Amino acid sequence: MKSVSKKDRIYIFLSTIFVTSLITGNLVFQKFVNLNIPFINANFHLSVGLFFFPITFVITDVISEIYGKERAEYVILMGLAAGVFVMFMMLFAQNISASSSSNVSDQDFNLVFGKYGYAILSSLIASFISQIIDARIFLFLKKLTNSRHLWLRNNLSTIIAQAFDTFFVLGILFYFGALPTENFWSMVSGSFCFKIIFAVLDTPIVYLLIFSFQRNV
Repeated sequence: MKSVSKKDRIYIFLSTIFVTSLITGNLVFQKFVNLNIPFINANFHLSVGLFFFPITFVITDVISEIYGKERAEYVILMGLAAGVFVMFMMLFAQNISASSSSNVSDQDFNLVFGKYGYAILSSLIASFISQIIDARIFLFLKKLTNSRHLWLRNNLSTIIAQAFDTFFVLGILFYFGALPTENFWSMVSGSFCFKIIFAVLDTPIVYLLIFSFQRNV
């Protein structure tokens, strides 16, 4: 590891967190939970996958701030490639019959992962576009403000990108019947509101990560 600079090691670490969060969010999207936020008296019915996707926007903003556009867009492409690879692995696993001694039957496996293709299809396209939107708006605002007001570019770029991501992903999932159509608007509004709250709350984390990493690169 001595031949790898500290700056590159940090980039590899951030890239790993980005790809892992993206893949995990896709794998667990079918589990829904009720989330109560007492201080704003709000109750959200959300896919548990939503707890992981916002992390990718934090990572994109941190990489954009420290490493610039080229490195940010490269990690987004890494996430896209990893998602396609996992999609084919899941399709392969689904099309092999379980043995009689298997702890997980074909029916159980397909119940959990059978719609993974829809999730990864919508998420890959939406994530790729929304992450590019996030990175470019972030860098545009950085240039516009002469590298001031990190809170502004972090929140504004993330909120705009998340709006696109929410409508696109849920639209695809509802179109393919992966989710009940009667819940469309409630899920869109709930998901987007949750993402806005997360974007605001993650601002200190973005500041902390950028400050910490900039001291070591």
